[in-house]
Amino acid sequence: MDKLRKTSNIPPTTLSASISDTDTTIPLSSTVGAETSTCIDIVIDRIDAAGEKTPDKMEVVTVLISGNNGTNAVRGRTAPAMPHEQGAVVEYNISTSVLHNDLIDGMSSILTLEGKPKEKSIPLDSINGGTKSGVLVVGEDGKTTVDKVKSENIDFTSL
Repeated sequence: MDKLRKTSNIPPTTLSASISDTDTTIPLSSTVGAETSTCIDIVIDRIDAAGEKTPDKMEVVTVLISGNNGTNAVRGRTAPAMPHEQGAVVEYNISTSVLHNDLIDGMSSILTLEGKPKEKSIPLDSINGGTKSGVLVVGEDGKTTVDKVKSENIDFTSL
């Protein structure tokens, strides 16, 4: 499951078939305009077809869109997974704590909780296929390169 996910600002759709609480493929009536380059969060049964809220039925699911299906579904992200009937409303563009928390988890591998880079969070052997050695230097043009440590690369007044 992608920790860093995009959202899709498209109209709601519906389930094209009923699903059980263990199904990992979610059949959707339409996926036109849905993000397909990352997993996305969908919300099933937040509202019914009349627009009435149905909090006891709501389920947040993380899926990867493939054709007219949400695949590799991670069910029950905010409440237990549950069955849903054909025709249940499915929404794409819902801001959830799940998306935010996964974003933080994804970033925390390289950043501290204060938002500062962790020591050795980007190993040099991962840069350019491991063909470079040195330190990361941000040039005046804003581009990052790998270079040797030089006195002009260090601001000694701030030490």
